[in-house]
Amino acid sequence: MSVDEPERTPAEACAYETIPVHKGINSTLRAELPEVAKFLELIDVGNHPITVTAAWAVDNGIDVESNPAPAAEYYLKTFPLKWPRWVSGDAAKRLEAALAAGTVGT
Repeated sequence: MSVDEPERTPAEACAYETIPVHKGINSTLRAELPEVAKFLELIDVGNHPITVTAAWAVDNGIDVESNPAPAAEYYLKTFPLKWPRWVSGDAAKRLEAALAAGTVGT
């Protein structure tokens, strides 16, 4: 399975159910920071990508609570078709440059 393959319903039962994520945005946030509200509306990290990223972090001894940057960089590099959907064009260009330079999270 490709890491960019769309999520699917398994043919057999699994230990963890795939559940939808519901987002709520405070009206004050929407009024005062519309760009943040728009980002929150668009963001969709995906169940499969986040599971793959979490497994990578565990396999590589990454403590994502104290040092999330390596996992974030892994996600951004591994799922290049996912995150550009929810960042601005300018932010995507900056992230791509940081990924190429190895400076994500620095």
